[in-house]
Amino acid sequence: MKKYFTFIAGILLSVFLSNAQTVIYDGETITPDFWDLGGGFGATYSEGPNGADCHQGEGWKLYVSGKMDIMTEGIANPLVSDVNPTEKVVRFVRAKNGEGWAGAGLDISSRNIKDNNINKFSILVKKSMEGNVTMKLEGNGVFAQQQTQLYNTPGQWQRLTFTFDSPSFSNNPATLLVFPHDQGGLTETIVTYWDEVTMYSAIDEATVIYNGNDPIGTPGFIDGYWGPNGSLSDLETDVFPNFDKSGINSSDHVIRFIRAKDGRNFCGMGLGGQNINVTTAITFSLMINKVVSGRVGMKLEGAGSQEVYADYTTPGQWAKLYFTFDPAQFTGNPNTIIIFPHFEETDLSGQNLIYHTPMYIDNVVMNDTVTGVNSPNQNRLPVSSKFFDLTGNYLGTEKSILPNGIFIVKTLFDNGTEENRKLINRK
Repeated sequence: MKKYFTFIAGILLSVFLSNAQTVIYDGETITPDFWDLGGGFGATYSEGPNGADCHQGEGWKLYVSGKMDIMTEGIANPLVSDVNPTEKVVRFVRAKNGEGWAGAGLDISSRNIKDNNINKFSILVKKSMEGNVTMKLEGNGVFAQQQTQLYNTPGQWQRLTFTFDSPSFSNNPATLLVFPHDQGGLTETIVTYWDEVTMYSAIDEATVIYNGNDPIGTPGFIDGYWGPNGSLSDLETDVFPNFDKSGINSSDHVIRFIRAKDGRNFCGMGLGGQNINVTTAITFSLMINKVVSGRVGMKLEGAGSQEVYADYTTPGQWAKLYFTFDPAQFTGNPNTIIIFPHFEETDLSGQNLIYHTPMYIDNVVMNDTVTGVNSPNQNRLPVSSKFFDLTGNYLGTEKSILPNGIFIVKTLFDNGTEENRKLINRK
């Protein structure tokens, strides 16, 4: 009887919540086509004040290299294991419309490859699918060579070894290139990782020449190959891999927006074709993840307009923010939603943002206040629970393992809040 009651209660709760919310974007099943909101306009070409070029029919594009999310060093190792216990690694995003040679280069000019008779290298690679990995030696007037190996352990670290024909080098190569997915046919953008580039002497002595824990001092990989590989130079990409599935957001895909370091606060993304009844649906929420603190803005337009802001204060973590609008600002139903991921002023010296900064948006939701859902805490949903005894000892995440007695349960909610409460368990 207890289980039957719990089942019925769960159904009633899910119906209540489904009536209370309208999902506008979730990255998985609901993926409307947002449009880029830049800082300047022109029929064919203009220099936008957000540091972007505007080409007709192409949207806003950042034709710049730099600290974007094509290649990023010093990223936390997504799978610490016996194969790769390193804390930090390289992350490279391979665009689905990219070229196989999309990758990055490492300066090896001081390694004297030819003079030291070095012809073998290895690298640790991790990615979500099987595919070729290519390493290439070039530069300093040498005839370039490249070798390709098959990565065949999706989701795991794998060491790949590349052997070159060293006598054919006319000089010491200057650059070692890594192409983490050297083939086409991708159906979606993928995330790849690599670490621990190692070279081997003629007697097979190993020397690590790059380790993700110290990307600057080695020196690090050259942040390049950003243009002709279709490498995510668009400011806004609707469906993008979720880099951080921890905490409150386990979605596979999100919206990524690159906020130029010299951009304007109103750079962002928009969605038209809406019919928002502001007499009942005045509260919106979204999830956001960026590496800097700062205000996030949301605007409703049509039959009036209003901008509302919320503070993002947890850099590098997903947070759920809420935006409540005033119906008195509208004479009818607005038809456009605009999101400003970083509503902070900048200037041409980039004092606010040091780099062109990727920001991620997910789970844009409109909340119907008729149901009585008026505040973030009323509308929050539990994400995970942990159980403790009364002395504070951690007992796990499954209630079913608890004996009869009194316990403390700590619940994490999707808006980032936590709550402790007493639990009396009777089996």
